[in-house]
Amino acid sequence: MLDLYIASKAGFTGERIIYDGPFKPVEALREALEKEVLLINCESFTELERLNNIAKKAGIKQPIGLRVNPYTRPSFLRSLHPKTLLEEAAFCFPKCRFGFSIEETRMAFNYLKKMKNLSLECLMMHPYHRAISVLMPLFREAYEKFEFEMKYLNIGGGFDPGTTSSTGDLLLALDYIKARLGIKSSKNKEKRAQKIEDVAKTIIEELKRSLGDLPEPTLITEPGRFIAGPAGLLLLRVDHVKVAGGYKWVVVDGGTNIVPIFYERRRLLVANNGSALNTELVNVVGPLLYPKDFVAIKTTLPDVKEGDIIAVLDCGAYSLSSSTQFLYPRPPAVLVNTEGYVKTIREKETFDDVICKDRF
Repeated sequence: MLDLYIASKAGFTGERIIYDGPFKPVEALREALEKEVLLINCESFTELERLNNIAKKAGIKQPIGLRVNPYTRPSFLRSLHPKTLLEEAAFCFPKCRFGFSIEETRMAFNYLKKMKNLSLECLMMHPYHRAISVLMPLFREAYEKFEFEMKYLNIGGGFDPGTTSSTGDLLLALDYIKARLGIKSSKNKEKRAQKIEDVAKTIIEELKRSLGDLPEPTLITEPGRFIAGPAGLLLLRVDHVKVAGGYKWVVVDGGTNIVPIFYERRRLLVANNGSALNTELVNVVGPLLYPKDFVAIKTTLPDVKEGDIIAVLDCGAYSLSSSTQFLYPRPPAVLVNTEGYVKTIREKETFDDVICKDRF
């Protein structure tokens, strides 16, 4: 329900909201109907029954979508686009809890024909590309056999922003194995983000091939991380530098408490010495007493010193929304646009903010 609340506070009206997620309690569904959201993407038969009853009491017919798990066979994962992440493909395993299986989707078509207060208008899936070819036969079946008014095709996200290389203690473990085998260790290589033009071309080509004579639906995508990721950066202050275990460790004042997905690789630079050359292979780690509190492993930086400011790029996604108060208050968030406009959009927390809901 928080996402609906935030969307409303941000000024989004119902026709610009699609309500997703595996957990939608009765009160959340009621609120979604009151806001007249464009679509509610349903994930279970219980949810369909619950939503139909709520819509019936409200005297409305609610447009919905079905989230489909497009997994059909073990070779499906191998048929995904080479740049599709394994983490994203995990949404398609047969034991995955998200969405309806292919067989369940057909059952849902029959189920929905008996529901007078729900209007099936969309099929939704994740990730995109090859899954379209799996989904389109269902889309055709819904339109032709069951005569649903199919208006939308939601292909989800999974677009690679270029920050998805693994980092953390796994790389250190691989270093140890290489050393035992007499293999020289190498630094972690950077990845490049997918070009949105290439993504669009891939999607449209597959969609046109699969559509045939079907009416062209409105295509919906969810490129949240692809857009938000590069829009944010995190400034960290170097507390100290130490050498231990054959590595140089740069200890900074923020880590996985601020950006919980630091297992993804991000670009770093020394903000107060931007012209300095990267000469040293280091591990940058956060302040937590937690072995996986990594900012960057085996990355090259200049000779950093206490007090230097390290800028971590591509931190716009899953940072503010996923940050925690584990051991430290959260830092402020500042909006800066291309015209030089600066505004604090989240205030710096204090220790009192951390414990304000506790009772001693």
